[in-house]
Amino acid sequence: MIEVLIDIASISFWFALATSGIAAALIGLFFLSAVVCGVAGGVVGGIFKRRK
Repeated sequence: MIEVLIDIASISFWFALATSGIAAALIGLFFLSAVVCGVAGGVVGGIFKRRK
């Protein structure tokens, strides 16, 4: 009975770990894309301002 509980605990632990890992990866990608978009927007805006 204890072994079954340990199995369930380990499965739930790994599931929680995977879920948090996926969530962290998604948040990281979101922030990274936001930063890239901000930098690209700043560069494009600077180029357009220089041309005007």
